[in-house]
Amino acid sequence: MIRGIYIAASGMAAQEIKHDVISHNLANASTPGYKKDRVVYSSFSETLLYHVEANAGKKEIKVVGNLSPGALVDQVVTDYQKGIGEETGNPFHLALVGDGFFTVERKGEIRYTRNGTFQLDGEGFLVTPEGFYLLGEKGRLQVGARDFVVTERGEVMIDGETIDRLRITDFEDYRYLKKVGHTLFIEEPGAIRIKAEPVQLRQGYLEKANLNLITEMIDMIQALRTYETNQKMIQAHDEALGKAVNEIGTLR
Repeated sequence: MIRGIYIAASGMAAQEIKHDVISHNLANASTPGYKKDRVVYSSFSETLLYHVEANAGKKEIKVVGNLSPGALVDQVVTDYQKGIGEETGNPFHLALVGDGFFTVERKGEIRYTRNGTFQLDGEGFLVTPEGFYLLGEKGRLQVGARDFVVTERGEVMIDGETIDRLRITDFEDYRYLKKVGHTLFIEEPGAIRIKAEPVQLRQGYLEKANLNLITEMIDMIQALRTYETNQKMIQAHDEALGKAVNEIGTLR
């Protein structure tokens, strides 16, 4: 009975984490370039059970089988599937159609993002809402108050003259990226940077979050129902344990 309580409790804890992850996804459903997270489950290390029998004064040990102590969340992973592009008409909005990330920088710290929401700072540099500078191949992009055009290949042009090209960075394996905040990523040890080619980019568009609201709501309901089922299992085990202690244990 105690074992059953532990197994049900581990299931409740796993579903609670899943509920938090889905809630975070839903909260960022309208955040451009957001990449949803999902939960990966695994089981605790299985225990091998034995049965000991006394036969003619000798003990015989027989293998009964394996027992799993329950489920746990192995890791929370990011889904890098591309979102749908949405036209905004704002020249400061950029959307990557192909692979790769915008490269941004602040105080020497490099970040990567698919969120193409940019704006001008007081010195005319293109920056993210968090204050990171958008980088070109020559460094920070300064367009001032002038009209600028970004071509499909990522070339930044002012008055018909190319001043720079966006630095679009891609990686061999996205598993070596770590999400910081909502739409920014950093590279972890082992990450291998590659140049995204060919660059496919649209000005006046934003990449929407790569999640489906209906699917996320269904997953949240399933997590809630599974949590409630495990809760009822604990109640049932608790009642059975109470009877074993208070009723069966008092029989003479």
